[in-house]
Amino acid sequence: MNQGLSFGSFCALQHPFHLHGHHFWVIGAGIGNYDASTAVFNVADPPLRDTVTVAKGGWAAFRFLANNPGVWFLHCHIWWHQYMGQIVTFVEAANEIGAAPAGLPECPAECTYNTAPWVTRSNFAAALPLVRQALAECQFFALDCEMTGLFAEDRQGAYLDDIQDRYQEMATSASRFVITQFGLSAFAWEGGSYSARTFNFYTFPRPFEGYDRRFVSQASSLEFLASCGFDFNKFIHEGISFMPAAMRDAKLATLERRRERDDILITKQEDVEFVERLVATVTAWLQGGEPVLQLEAGNSYQRAVQYQQLRRDQFGAPAPPGFLVSKVLTDDGRQVLQLVWATPEEAAAHDEQQRQQRIDAINEAAGFTAVFEAMRDSGKPAVGHNLSFDLAYSLYSFADSLPPTWEDYKAMVARWFPGGIWDTKYLASVLPGGIFEESGTGLGAVHDGLLKGGLDDRVQAFFGLTARQQAEQGQGQGLPSFPAEGGGSDASMDNMHSSVADEQGEGASCWELPRVGHAPGFERYEGAETPSYAHEAGYDAYMTGAAFACLLRLHEAAGGGQLAQQGTQQAQHGDAPIGENGGIEAGGAVANGLGTEGDPPYRIDGEGQPAPTAAAVANGAAGHAAAAGVAGGGEQRQLAAVERYKWRMNLTRTDIPYAALQGPDPQPDRSHVLLLTGRLAAAELGQLRVTLVLGGLGALVEIADREAVPRAQQALEQLCQGWRVAPYAEYAALKRAQQDQQQQQQQWGGRPPLRAKRPRVEVQVQQAAIGEQQQEAGPEAEGAPELPIKRRGSSCSMM
Repeated sequence: MNQGLSFGSFCALQHPFHLHGHHFWVIGAGIGNYDASTAVFNVADPPLRDTVTVAKGGWAAFRFLANNPGVWFLHCHIWWHQYMGQIVTFVEAANEIGAAPAGLPECPAECTYNTAPWVTRSNFAAALPLVRQALAECQFFALDCEMTGLFAEDRQGAYLDDIQDRYQEMATSASRFVITQFGLSAFAWEGGSYSARTFNFYTFPRPFEGYDRRFVSQASSLEFLASCGFDFNKFIHEGISFMPAAMRDAKLATLERRRERDDILITKQEDVEFVERLVATVTAWLQGGEPVLQLEAGNSYQRAVQYQQLRRDQFGAPAPPGFLVSKVLTDDGRQVLQLVWATPEEAAAHDEQQRQQRIDAINEAAGFTAVFEAMRDSGKPAVGHNLSFDLAYSLYSFADSLPPTWEDYKAMVARWFPGGIWDTKYLASVLPGGIFEESGTGLGAVHDGLLKGGLDDRVQAFFGLTARQQAEQGQGQGLPSFPAEGGGSDASMDNMHSSVADEQGEGASCWELPRVGHAPGFERYEGAETPSYAHEAGYDAYMTGAAFACLLRLHEAAGGGQLAQQGTQQAQHGDAPIGENGGIEAGGAVANGLGTEGDPPYRIDGEGQPAPTAAAVANGAAGHAAAAGVAGGGEQRQLAAVERYKWRMNLTRTDIPYAALQGPDPQPDRSHVLLLTGRLAAAELGQLRVTLVLGGLGALVEIADREAVPRAQQALEQLCQGWRVAPYAEYAALKRAQQDQQQQQQQWGGRPPLRAKRPRVEVQVQQAAIGEQQQEAGPEAEGAPELPIKRRGSSCSMM
């Protein structure tokens, strides 16, 4: 039995079609829609093939002998085109197909697909429904990004930068570098443990209709990615395209406006003659016998005129318009309009098909933006680790231009992350009890310590201390005993079972870390050693979410005991010398407000929020117990223990305790910081940190011992005439005035949205005891800022 098939092309690519189980004869091919009445076939000596290439915008026909009983695929060899529908299954001679061989595996009731290794543009269409399902069913999701660079300028921000300075630094980097890999891991509570579905996406900003993203690379970042085995060829050739959602929406809106475009007014004589030739040519063609007409070639303006005239009933067609219009390429590469005879119904259907193809092309170019929108639309809590750059890069790449101010940025974050954001580095840094005192709060250290047994002893001691404290406070009866099957490990590793009960406390509770594993079909990272996959974005996202699950339990355990007050006490009391890294240390915590240039100190915010109450702890515990009993239940209630840390993002190299993505910004106590203008000379002022500002004409001086501030002021007044001393508040006011003036001068619109320029005040940071090293701030120059003389707190200003 002979079979004949034909294929119409709907994509601006050639399609290599392959038939399984057969060879076939290619008997014809052509450009345009297949028309049996005009197609010419070669049945005398056609070529024998197993693959035929269908030309862009064309068709092909072949014949094969159906003499091989079975189930055979006919498909385009471009993988992602299969998911768009270019695949057919032939069941050939079904009554002659034998029984399945013994032992042949049966299909599962629910097929799964492990997308975790890599999601690229080849399999993105298949992965997207799984991503949406994972987000819809999860309790929270974690994200991570790999980028071509981090810092747009050689000099990073100064230690005493304010939050607007830090934001501008992030925004500038986001506009210059690009995301190479995006990791997403969705965590669902199933059967007494967390189950993760992890996706690792390669992304690349493919050019599309004027969107041609320029980006730079930081050599150290590329070297680092290469050392981790990053596949740069896959990034470029197989990366999923993307553009900001705002740009995609603008293109779609433009498409709609084109349907309602205003008429072009024809006034020039040459344009009048052009229209007259068009009308005469189309009228003559409709009265003739040729089914296809290619119009006169022209520029984009002339094609717009042609489109306008072709919509008018002026050609004498019995059923106007009498043809359909498409844009094709001539042999010499020029774009021309082609007309084909058609009924009004066929023309309308063709126009709608063309419009839908255009919409599909725009959405395909936006690509990964659909994942980012699915994250937003899920409304679920989002988790990252030290995520300030991940967040800014993602919003710039997939959402919209970043606004000029930190306050506007916070509003943007709230729109795109309605479920809230938690930072696991911040959660680890504020956890009392010293669990991470030696290991640090890096992602690998937190994950391996909590999920691979590295911090077993400290976790056991922590749970034991909290159990005793809660028993002493009479809270033991109100806390649940969590089931043993909720132990803390990867599903493949039972090496973590951290639970301690206070055997002496009446009604003592059993606390342990939750078990975290991988969902069926997502086992790429099952039993993985961290060094093997670290800095693959998918694995980092999984580690972040797994660490968050454990930190939830630790904060829940600490919430009702004295440990919850420990960080507050460490931040508010004690004196200590400046450490080797420049911070003032106090028993492993940081006191007196200087902080370190690594992890920020734990602080009570400006509102003086207390530790979680016993009722809040009980609510969180009850929520977790509900989740353990009913899959997916109680996910919001179990966040009660860390609700106060929602929207708080970790910051480094600063005394600002955290970045508040919502609500008022925390204000670090800088009453021990003096602004000096003039020439700095050596002086015995004790231990301090100096930051040069005002183009080298001034300095911020942090006094280690707050009680020594008045003495330091007196020393400066006595040592040198011509110095200007003012409290930090005066400097902050000057900065705000500069920023306000700069923002008024900036014009925002289009991409890139900003070339964020820092106020030119900080040029260098140096740390020293002034008695040991002279800090040169330049000569006494004219134009030094004039600040009013004021007294405030323990600081004053002077000339």
